[in-house]
Amino acid sequence: MPWLLKGTAVAAVTLAAAACGNGGNSPSGAGATSPRPAVTASPAPSLVFCQDVARLRATLDSLTPVKGALPTSAQLKAAAADIQSSLAGLGNRTEWQTQIDNVKAATANMQSAADNLAASPGATGVASDVRVAVAGVNDSIRRLLTAVGSRCPSPSPSAVPSS
Repeated sequence: MPWLLKGTAVAAVTLAAAACGNGGNSPSGAGATSPRPAVTASPAPSLVFCQDVARLRATLDSLTPVKGALPTSAQLKAAAADIQSSLAGLGNRTEWQTQIDNVKAATANMQSAADNLAASPGATGVASDVRVAVAGVNDSIRRLLTAVGSRCPSPSPSAVPSS
């Protein structure tokens, strides 16, 4: 399997080099500079965008409670930081602005619940507030991922061996 990844990386580098090389072989100086930014700029945002979506999926998985276990304040804060980092890369995607804003609001609620948990871990209602906040973040991330749809598909379950 590692050879497949190396082959994919080599193909990507080869394609990128070919795209850059074609722009430089143009006979006129003006033609060589104007197409080059468009060729090199378009693949990078898509790749970064899908990486941000993948990080949101991973954060969603990390926040999904296992047998009702309550995340610690540190885990909640780390998840919130991961979400904010991922959303920074999605910030220019206006087609999902409503979903992005909902994730931001839910994340702010979760951070507040994490602060309350850290300040008063045994206080009445804190655990419930944390569960509600985590559920809100999970729901808002799922809605964003649904809106993104096939633009950055999740890893295929068929890639996992069935035996």
